[in-house]
Amino acid sequence: CDEHIMQAARLVDSLMRDFSSRSQGVDGKKLAMLVALNLATELRKAEGNLAESRECNLMLARRIDEELSRIAILS
Repeated sequence: CDEHIMQAARLVDSLMRDFSSRSQGVDGKKLAMLVALNLATELRKAEGNLAESRECNLMLARRIDEELSRIAILS
């Protein structure tokens, strides 16, 4: 658990530094908000990708089951 927190902190720190270097003159609160919005956007993308992968896996499992059933009938 502690390692996950440290990884998250390093990610936030890295993003804050990156955004800060590209957005000079932006105050810390706005910078933090930009980083939070960026992370939220990335999370939503990841959730969408995960849902899509799960759907594909279910479809593939159904196809495998159908093919195995077809093979069993032919045997």
